[in-house]
Amino acid sequence: MVDNILKRRYEYYSIGGHLNYFLANIIEKAASVSMRSAELDAYNARLYDLTSDELRYIIDSKGVYGEDFPLRMEIMATYKQIQAWVKQNYGFVPETCWIADIKSQVGLPMRKAPNRKGVERVKPCPAEKVEPIRAALRYFGML
Repeated sequence: MVDNILKRRYEYYSIGGHLNYFLANIIEKAASVSMRSAELDAYNARLYDLTSDELRYIIDSKGVYGEDFPLRMEIMATYKQIQAWVKQNYGFVPETCWIADIKSQVGLPMRKAPNRKGVERVKPCPAEKVEPIRAALRYFGML
């Protein structure tokens, strides 16, 4: 039924017969993909015994939490990405030890570096470089 409604709507507004046929095929394929996706969502909801709120969160997390909800949660930017962003926006390349210092200050998870000797930082981040690095962490959704 949805396929027919969408097909007729686009037939009304299109210019020629070929365009009608072309648009009708595109709409038909898009509707069938949407239908398959909805069927899979329903199957998984039943399989995992999800409530309607849990299913809604999975399907439309922005609708549940708002437009500024991050889509790339749990993704950490690499040191190279942070360095490139800071260079592009602030004109200097931060050393990796500075980035590590800021990450440890804000409590982000870190791995033990193989060249690390003790607990204290040999080269802590200079005060004037802290804010650009924090801005990069905010940009990448890490803060």
